[in-house]
Amino acid sequence: FTYLDQAEVQPTDVNAVIKDVAALVAPELKESTKLELRLDPIPPVVCHPQQISIVFSSLINNALAALNGNGRILVTSRLNANEVAIEIEDNGKGITEEERENIFDPGFRVSEGRVLTGNWSMFNSRQIVREHGGDIRIASSAGQGTRITVTLPVELPKADVSPDWAAIGTPWGGSVVFVWVR
Repeated sequence: FTYLDQAEVQPTDVNAVIKDVAALVAPELKESTKLELRLDPIPPVVCHPQQISIVFSSLINNALAALNGNGRILVTSRLNANEVAIEIEDNGKGITEEERENIFDPGFRVSEGRVLTGNWSMFNSRQIVREHGGDIRIASSAGQGTRITVTLPVELPKADVSPDWAAIGTPWGGSVVFVWVR
């Protein structure tokens, strides 16, 4: 996890990243826990793959913690217009409205006389996703499980175009190649 912000920006198969994270998490699964992947074919996303891996690792591990060792996590991917959407859904304990309002806050809180840190993994995940031009949304109710949706932009290829290539800077550093259409 050292120098992740300096890792190369490159077209990345997000489904492969998710499969790698799932393989790393698999040894931690209890017999009563199921991690299922339903990954549609999606185009590459230009990103820092190591950072995106951290996001999905954090989200899947949070889902595992919500299950208390018993339940199901479903990870799906699909293409929506000019973005990919990755959903991580669990049937765990869910998140209350109050918790959802503060889930991305990295601050401190007092609970039962102890000082606790905020959810740094969610704060960092949102920062990384936003730096890549994407978004992260949460749908959950206490006792009903949670669905987290991560969207990341893709540049779809244009058909029958004679390209002139140019490079531009990106908000997360590095550059991305795009096609000028005449």
